[in-house]
Amino acid sequence: MNNSKRLCLSLTLTWAFLFPLQGRADKIWTLESLLELKTIADPQMTADGSKAAYVVRTVNMERNGYDQTIWIVAAGVSEPKRLSVSHFSDSRPRWSKDGRRLAFISSRDGNAQIYISDTLDGHPRRVTNSPTSISYFKWSPNNEEFGYLAADDLTEEEKVRIRKGDDSIVANGRIQVQPPLHHLNPR
Repeated sequence: MNNSKRLCLSLTLTWAFLFPLQGRADKIWTLESLLELKTIADPQMTADGSKAAYVVRTVNMERNGYDQTIWIVAAGVSEPKRLSVSHFSDSRPRWSKDGRRLAFISSRDGNAQIYISDTLDGHPRRVTNSPTSISYFKWSPNNEEFGYLAADDLTEEEKVRIRKGDDSIVANGRIQVQPPLHHLNPR
C-alpha cells in the first residue's frame, strides 16, 4: 500500500475513534479527558483492500500502563470490531496474503510471541515458541511460515551474573567503561 493510502486510512481511523460522538464540542479538555483519548497505530490493509486491522492504544490506570487491542473494519462497514479474545499486549497485526488470517504479536503467555487468528471471533493460536520476546515478524511468501527477530537467550553464566548484580558490559573480552559525557569544573 502506498504512503498516501496508508495516511488516509490512518487519519480516517483516528478521526473515527477520537471523535465518535457528535455534539461534544463543549467538552472541556482536562488531564482526565486527555488520558481517555485513544490512539490508533499500525493500520494494515488486506491485499484486496476489503479489510483493515489496526491497534488501538488506551491508558490503563489500574495497571499504570497502556492497553493495546487489535480492531478490524471491513470496507463499507462503519462499525469496527475488536478481536474477541484480545489481550492488552496485542500489537503489530499483519494479514496473510489471501486476507483470511491475521497474525500479530502478543505477550499473553509471557514473552512476546506470534499468534494467528483465523476469524474475528476465533481463539488466537500461538505459532512460535521463542525463548525471548519477538520484536518483528513477516509472513513467508508461501503464507505458511514466518521470519522473525528476537534477541538471543541469555546463557546460564549470564543469568547467574545478572542475579548477582554484575551488569558490566563486556566487548571483545574486555570490560568497556563508558566515559562521562562531560566533566564539571569547580571553577
